[in-house]
Amino acid sequence: MKASIIILITLLGGTAPARDIRVGIDKDAPTIHHGIKLAQPGDIIHLEPKIYRDYAGFYGKKGAPGKPVTLDGHGATLEGSDPIDPTKWTEIAPGLFKNDALLPRLDDAITGRWFFLVDGKMQLMNRTSKGKSAPYKKPEELGVNEWTFIKGPPRADAKPLQTFGTFYLKIAPGVKLADANICYPVRSAGVQFSGDNAHLVIKNLTATHPYNDGFNIHGDCRDCVFENIRAIECGDDGISAHESAQYRVDGFVSIGNSTGICDTGTAQTSYANVFMARNIAFDLYFLDEGRYAIKNALVLSSAQNPLMVTGRATGDCRMRMENVLIRRLVEPRVATVAQRAVLEARNCTFENLDVKISGAVTWTSCLINGRSMSDANAKGADVTELMKLAAADVVSKPLLMLPGTDGDPGRIDHTSLPVLQGTAAIVCPFDEQWKLQLHNYLLHHDGKFWCMWSHGPVVEDVPTQHVSYATSEDGLKWSAPKSITGPPAAGRAYIARSFWVRDGELLALVASYKGKGAFGVDKDLRLVAYAWDKTAAVWKSKGRVFEDAINNFTPQRLSSSDWMMTRRDAGFNVSMLVGGVKSLDDWRVFPVVERKSIAGFSPDEPVWWQQPDHTIIGLIRDNGGSSRLYRTVSTDLGQTWSTPMKTNYPNSTSKVFSLLTSRGYRVLISNANPAVGRRELHLAVSEDGVTFVRMARLGIPSDKPSTLQYPHAIEHDGHLFIAFSRNKNITEVLKVPLDEAERLRR
Repeated sequence: MKASIIILITLLGGTAPARDIRVGIDKDAPTIHHGIKLAQPGDIIHLEPKIYRDYAGFYGKKGAPGKPVTLDGHGATLEGSDPIDPTKWTEIAPGLFKNDALLPRLDDAITGRWFFLVDGKMQLMNRTSKGKSAPYKKPEELGVNEWTFIKGPPRADAKPLQTFGTFYLKIAPGVKLADANICYPVRSAGVQFSGDNAHLVIKNLTATHPYNDGFNIHGDCRDCVFENIRAIECGDDGISAHESAQYRVDGFVSIGNSTGICDTGTAQTSYANVFMARNIAFDLYFLDEGRYAIKNALVLSSAQNPLMVTGRATGDCRMRMENVLIRRLVEPRVATVAQRAVLEARNCTFENLDVKISGAVTWTSCLINGRSMSDANAKGADVTELMKLAAADVVSKPLLMLPGTDGDPGRIDHTSLPVLQGTAAIVCPFDEQWKLQLHNYLLHHDGKFWCMWSHGPVVEDVPTQHVSYATSEDGLKWSAPKSITGPPAAGRAYIARSFWVRDGELLALVASYKGKGAFGVDKDLRLVAYAWDKTAAVWKSKGRVFEDAINNFTPQRLSSSDWMMTRRDAGFNVSMLVGGVKSLDDWRVFPVVERKSIAGFSPDEPVWWQQPDHTIIGLIRDNGGSSRLYRTVSTDLGQTWSTPMKTNYPNSTSKVFSLLTSRGYRVLISNANPAVGRRELHLAVSEDGVTFVRMARLGIPSDKPSTLQYPHAIEHDGHLFIAFSRNKNITEVLKVPLDEAERLRR
């Protein structure tokens, strides 16, 4: 018996349990380096979904077969740049600064890949690694937010390849360098391999702004897997395999790098589910004696070279491509299969580019500029499916990036946010009989302002709740409220759902349902419309718009000329309604997300907008307790949507609204401080409609703490008019000059 116990203990002790290592949380893993050093086969290193000014270095790290060491970023970003130190720069002319010792060591490879980040934007000065570059400017030729480098003479104490020189920066005269928000790349890579690495998994991670590669893979790695990784605006390659590296990538985004993918040596690599855009020198560059494969890839090409496959005199380079779309967005360029190169292409489509072949190519069901390269029935790539990968261009970027926060909402100092001042007014004061006022919407139509809201007896969404409206000549002095709907039928209620001007007719959209609350079982939920009869000055029923539907904001026109609006059904499932052109009730339904399809996420009250490139961005409130907004993207006019992902934008579990101003920037209005709930409303500004880079608190007068919720805004005559509900029993409006919002941009 005793011997059996000893044997059992020995067997159990021979296998250590896998460990979850939480970087920055576990005391023995304060940094990524410590986490990697600690990890044993089967362990998982966890990062948080935030920005790390750090890198992940794997130097001779090995898991075991079936027990890899895993680095799970959970959406983390490895930032390769740091803010410049203004004290180390010398002003030599108004707005012109120089630095003779920016990095401890320079060489031509580093300076050839150099850039600065000015207010978050990559400034390359039309220079790039591996491609054609503009010459350096003279310091006196620099414009505002430009830079240059002047190489100095060699030194006797220089190390091999070391160079010396001076960097110059030009900013607007009168602006302090400390206020210019300039960063420079200090790390060579986001993820770096060297030596013998094996049995590793790297996933859910973004590398951005190193001066070299996002993922720099050297050495003799084996059984290494990358999943759902992104390389954004790296000085050289998005990812690059060297020497005899072997790895597999499933899910790769490469945007704004010098080269999208560059694999060399005798490496063996495969890539699946790839999206590339805005790379500069090369999109796809495979060379030397390696064996490479890429499958299910969308390349929106604007690089100097869309594709290069080339071998060496000592051996050939072999490349397999399957279901790849290379769509040239600018002037045609040449895709090259050089000597000592072999390309096998199946179901590929190349658009607006020429192909130069000196090596060997096998085409199977491929199309080049619409022409079949094999048989008359060639189908080319599955363009519809591949275009869905373009959503990665949006989800690879943070939704919020305020100065000094590194994208971490926990670092927002809400007490120091600027305050946007305006003129406040009451639309409808507290009513003792109809205490509930919520779901307010604004419109300027036919020479006056209109406001509608839900009006109920005590709390929201109970029977007898109806929809009221008021009008105003100036948006500040409002008429007495009147009813749009009249009282509902016994046991039913109405919810205000927005104004809509369709074919010149003013409509009020209203949700109608049975019992308390619009969501649940047997609600008989429907979206209906009321039309304004100007002659009689009354609202008249227009009929049903859609069954089992409650929208969130006014339908908007798509670039296809269809209308689109959000829809929640009685089960809280989110979809889009597209149509509304042929008739008021002519809509197609396109699912976005079901209520219980994502663990921990409870979707509610979505909002959306269309970008200039026709991409549609959707934001969704989460009732699941995350205190964050979720984001989803469509690249096919709302027909399919990416899986909603939690963003870094804070939200007090409340409704949000977004508006594109006439001055070209987008605003997002929300309760963005979960620590105080809905007691503050905030306005954030985005220049590109993807990332919001400035935030302010709305200066709403309050003589005592109040909840301020459910904002809706319009722009009129140089002002934003923002309607909201105070304490759910007073409807108010704040008139904010656009010039006041402009202060945020400056």
